[in-house]
Formats: sequence, C-alpha cells, structure tokens
Amino acid sequence: MTVIGRRRLLGLAAGAAVLGGAPRWAQGQPSGTAPLSALGTDPPEPGIKLRFWTTERGADRVTVIRYLLDVQAAFAGQPPVVIETVAEEDVVARLRAAHDPASRIPIPHLVNTGADTLLALDTLGLLSRDGHRVVQTLGDATFETGALAALRRPDGRLAAIPFHGWPQIVWARRDWLADSLGQPVPQTVDALRRAAHRLHDPAAGRRGIILGTTGDFYTQQCFMMIARAYGAGTVGPDGAPQLDTPAMVAALEAYADLARAAGPGALTWRARDYYLQGRAAFLVYSTFLMDDLAVPAVAQDSLTGAHFPDLDGAPFDPLLVEKTAPIATLGGAAPGAIGAFSSINGLGLTGVGDPAERLAARSLALFLFRRDAYIAWLHMAPGGMIPLVRGILETDAFMRDRLGVFRAFGRDVTRRFGAALRVPSTASTVVAEAAGRPYADPRAGLLYAERVLGRMVARVLAGETAPRAAARAAQAEARALLE
Repeated sequence: MTVIGRRRLLGLAAGAAVLGGAPRWAQGQPSGTAPLSALGTDPPEPGIKLRFWTTERGADRVTVIRYLLDVQAAFAGQPPVVIETVAEEDVVARLRAAHDPASRIPIPHLVNTGADTLLALDTLGLLSRDGHRVVQTLGDATFETGALAALRRPDGRLAAIPFHGWPQIVWARRDWLADSLGQPVPQTVDALRRAAHRLHDPAAGRRGIILGTTGDFYTQQCFMMIARAYGAGTVGPDGAPQLDTPAMVAALEAYADLARAAGPGALTWRARDYYLQGRAAFLVYSTFLMDDLAVPAVAQDSLTGAHFPDLDGAPFDPLLVEKTAPIATLGGAAPGAIGAFSSINGLGLTGVGDPAERLAARSLALFLFRRDAYIAWLHMAPGGMIPLVRGILETDAFMRDRLGVFRAFGRDVTRRFGAALRVPSTASTVVAEAAGRPYADPRAGLLYAERVLGRMVARVLAGETAPRAAARAAQAEARALLE
C-alpha cells in the first residue's frame, strides 16, 4: 500500500471515531453452538491467552463482549481473552508504542475499530495478512460489496475483516409529502431539493431539511452523500486530491441550495431534535436514529426545549416511525453515480505471536461470525450496527433485538439499510472507472479526518466564497496536506 507521511497518517485516527459512530454468520448457517472445525479452522492449542482491543467503551457493550469472548475461550479450551478498551483516536499511537522494543504495552492479537483506523494501521505495517485469510475462509460472497471495498487495499488484498456498519439516511416525512405535496418520497437529489424547499415553512416553524452546516464531521457525512450522487470523490486512482472538479463544484451548489431550506442557525447532529419534535420535513442522519424514532426513553433527550431557542419540546410521537420513509441512497445526478455514505467497523489481526497464537486469533475472529455470536454483538446498538454479512437481515433472530427497534421498522425497511451498505461509500473509498474495482485509500480518509471537505462546505454556506473558489481553495489545502 502506498505510504504517506507518518505524522499525517496519525491524523486518520482523529476522525475515525466519527466514522464509526457518535458507530451476524453467513446465510444458511444454523444458529447455536458448532465445533470450530465447522468454522473453517482447527481448535487452537490449549493455554494461549489472547489480547483483544476494542473501541467499544460503554460498560454495557464491554459486558456483552466479555461474555462472548469468555464463551469462545471456554468452548476452545483456552484461558479468558484479555480485553482492553481504547479510544479510537488513540489506537494508532498506542499500537505503534506497543511495538517499541522498550514498551511494556502488550501487543494485541485482534483490534476492533473503524475501517479508517484499520487502514492507517495497515499502512504503517501493524496488521498482518491473517485478516485477509479469515475473509478467504468465510468467502468474499459472505460480505456486502461496499464493506469489502472499505477495507480493500489498491493491490486487492483486504487490510482487515469487515464486521458491521451504518449507512447515512435521508429520513423523510412521507405523510407531509403525500398530504401537502401529493407526491411520493424523493429518490434523487433534484427531487429532494424541490421537496425540501416546498415543505420549508418558517412561518409555521417548519424547516425543510436538517443537515450539517458548521463544517464538522456531521457536515462532511451529509455532504459526501450528495457529492457521491454527482460522481465526486476526494482522491483519484493516482492518490491525488480531486476536490476542484466540475462534479464537486456541482455538489457544492446543490448542497448550498439544500441548506437554504434548512433555515437559520448552526446545525450539527444535535439538530435532529427538529425532526423528532415534528419540526422538519427531512433529516440527514445515520441509522443510529432508529432507536430514537422507536423507543420513547431513548428519544427523551431530543424532545426537550433545552438545545435550541425555537424548540419548546414535544411529546414522543409513537406514530413517527410509520410517518417516516428512509431514503438509503439517492439517484445519481451523474450517470452511474449513487448518493450514499457509510461507516464500516472491522477486525484487524496483528499477526503477533507464534503460529499457535495466530491460529487462535483467527479462530476467535471466526467465532464472532457465528450467527448467534454475531447477532448478539450487533444488538448492542440496534440501528447503529447493521450487518455486513449477507442473509443476517433475513433471520428472525436479528429482527428480535431487546428494544424492539427492528420490529418497529419491519424487515422490508431494514433490508434497505443493508442494501445501502452494498454501495462503496466510506470516506476513504475510491470509486472511479480508471480504478477498476473500488478500494480504500488512506489519503482520502486523512482529508476527512482533517475536515478539509467540511471547511470547504462551511465557507460556501457562510457566504464567504462561491462554490468554485471554495473547491479550488480546498484542492490547494489537500495538496499541501498530502505532500
């Protein structure tokens, strides 16, 4: 993989936490317990203690992970796995430090974190080919294509194993579209722009759309969904930035037009409150919104008047799920382009230890793709962890999360979220005809981590500069950053 400046590369981890969230076994595999031989490997030798790093840091999630890893250790006749939680922004520096001969930090066998952080680790030579071997054992056909692209190096090898992800969604008030406009849910950028402006009614206290306007990571996520609909990308097949292309300028113009239907004020992810209080027609937000829409206790923080002066608070609307239509992808404004954005989480194998340890690490990774273990992991965050393994969305076990989130939306709607993850659309994904098969370039992730796109968008929305001039400035900034 092409090596970029190491100081710059450390910046990848700074934005990876946002990519991963604020952040299920192959089709036909029966649930329940099965011998490791059925998972494509032999049982590891007894007495091996594995170390597992994860950026899942909530106590409830760590409890679930602890349980799953203890089950696997007992099942394989091994000592308990040592779990260490690490902040995503610290993963790269900490693993580099662990490799220092004088370090007392034990090197982990597995690292569970966001795709962009895993790409950074791979570029620094801190991941082994064992992750690719596990994917070969499971088979490429096991995974959604967009998930594979998020961790595919330019040479075709996978840097790590895709695990779960979330897609960006445009949440739409289908009832307002039908009752006020007499039209279906928009499926293209142009149709979305028209509908957002027609439903924007400041006199009635209703905003046409909620999206990011401040230049933060949320702004970048919203904008990249629109940019990809225009066929715009951040870097090309040669790794050079391409932020001043006609497609990028057109995307900026479209985003600025959408923002005019968003109303005044600085809008961050917190502005989801407008949608949950019935004061916005559209909301650009990830599938992490699902439990807010479905579960009153989860939604409470967005139903107060504490966050925005023009919101007084509202009761939970139990019918909002039915009134909402999720738009997982937008029809391209350019031929063949698809408007989408996603974040992928993965498992990296470091290759530390002797052959028996490496085998044990691969066995643990395979265990986490057993259907029962996989679903248990994903149910830690219903909506925030969408399966990347094909067929899992079709199982009744997956639909029965403890909060009833997936049942509230139904299988047909939930399928759309899985379908969105088939589209190569992470911050680091390079999709170009000249590139052939989509892959991930850490230089694109670096531009995201440094918020180059966010500043470009913010300059336009603030009226500081026109889209074309903002794109040229961003291109110059990106070139300097990647030197």
